[in-house]
Amino acid sequence: MTDIPKEAWITLAQNASDIVKDFLAPLTSTTSGLGRVISEKFTSKVELEKVLCADTLRRTQERLLASGKALQGSFDPSVVIPALDECGRQRDEEIREMWAAILAEELTEGGIHPELVRALSRLTKFEVEKLREISTAEYLMTMVLRRGENHDSAPAQFNFLLGDRNPNGSLRNHILVVTGLASQDKWGWMELTILGRRLLEIVDTKCDSSHT
Repeated sequence: MTDIPKEAWITLAQNASDIVKDFLAPLTSTTSGLGRVISEKFTSKVELEKVLCADTLRRTQERLLASGKALQGSFDPSVVIPALDECGRQRDEEIREMWAAILAEELTEGGIHPELVRALSRLTKFEVEKLREISTAEYLMTMVLRRGENHDSAPAQFNFLLGDRNPNGSLRNHILVVTGLASQDKWGWMELTILGRRLLEIVDTKCDSSHT
């Protein structure tokens, strides 16, 4: 099962090849080798992967149109190809939108680090929710205030507040740490790393086009 409505699924399935062809046209004109590799990889995918990939590329095109930026003509295969592979496996809409943002950024500005791609590939929507939570001003303010207090009994108390007594909560924190997107102190408080801030900076860039 995916989050794509049946009618939209049928349309994507019917037009997947055309969506990919339109997406690849400017890439092929500037980096023909990369365009051919992507085309071959898409052809080898099963229908589910093709539809999910096409949906992500459609979202990428919408972001490109909304930004008004031109393709910069130098695309890192170690970013673009793994990103497209992940698109075909990702059934969560929000994370497909994140991949679209990564692709749009790489195709216009360039400079996406492959480590950012590897980190995003390990996240589920639950880690993404946690990542956004620890980026909020409310969380940061609470963390600063609590750190200024006497922490003699802090770990157990504050881990409970953070949901870390829940095994799933602890696992989400652990994944964010091992992917390098966040750090965690001995009291359980999380902070975004440079990599985590960069990821949110890219994926939270607004796209004004609506998905139809």
